[in-house]
Amino acid sequence: MSIYVSQSHGAIPIPTPPITPSCSDTENPLTEEILSSLLKVQAAHLHRHRRRAPPMPEVERTDDSVHSLVDVDSPHISSVPSDYESQSIKTDTQAERMEHEEEDRELQELQQKEEEAKEKAKEAKDKAKAKAKKAGNVMKENSDNPVVIGNAVTVGILGAVLGYGAYRKYSAGELTWKVVGAWVGIVGLFAAGDYYVSQ
Repeated sequence: MSIYVSQSHGAIPIPTPPITPSCSDTENPLTEEILSSLLKVQAAHLHRHRRRAPPMPEVERTDDSVHSLVDVDSPHISSVPSDYESQSIKTDTQAERMEHEEEDRELQELQQKEEEAKEKAKEAKDKAKAKAKKAGNVMKENSDNPVVIGNAVTVGILGAVLGYGAYRKYSAGELTWKVVGAWVGIVGLFAAGDYYVSQ
């Protein structure tokens, strides 16, 4: 006796010894239970391959296609206004193009202003360098003048004293705008007096 198990490439025979009433379960490794389960597997496998394909879908025909025709009297049909030819912008595409051109013009103006600002900043920087160089030259030229040397020493000492005093007032919590204003006034009086004395 043989059992045939079918697969996609054909049926494969599985030989089994004959089952007789005289055989006992210990002599025959393949019992009736195993045999029946193999037969069930084969039947299920054959049943799967004998199914039919699903039915083809059909097109549903209705008379609704008549309603899809355009109704000329409906409001969704737009007509051209009578002054169409005299309009400067006639289409949406033309309006978008003009909008893009305006944005491009604004961008170019911004870039031009940035370049002008950079040029002005460079000119100001060059002027500041020239002024600093001129001041340096003045100091070199007047290095033997006792008034210039005295003023430089006085400004340095006054700056150090005011800075140290401001730090002590700040750390004590006594530095206010009134105190700063008074010190600025004193420095201004000193500068004015120094100017008239050095003339």
